[in-house]
Amino acid sequence: MKTIILNILLIFTFLLSQHQVSAFSTDSLLNIFSSASHDTIKIDVLDQLSKNQFGPNPDKAIEYAEQAVDISNKINDKKRLGYALKNVGLGYYFKADFVEVLTY
Repeated sequence: MKTIILNILLIFTFLLSQHQVSAFSTDSLLNIFSSASHDTIKIDVLDQLSKNQFGPNPDKAIEYAEQAVDISNKINDKKRLGYALKNVGLGYYFKADFVEVLTY
């Protein structure tokens, strides 16, 4: 019985620490995004922000990915555009909007 309680406590602690790391990463990435001067850096930051939000907030993940799509189109960066479109599709996947996933 003690081992079951200990295992549950360890799992809970691990999950809580992962959530805090994700929140810290999001805040740091938003600071980098606001101070970035190059569009490619902004796209890369938006890509990572999108990935951080797949599980907790798929709508926000889609929003970040769509911003990356817009900037990628503006500077004609096909490689980053592909990653951004993939992230939009994954955001819809995590929302369980499988019809919309097929668009991306």
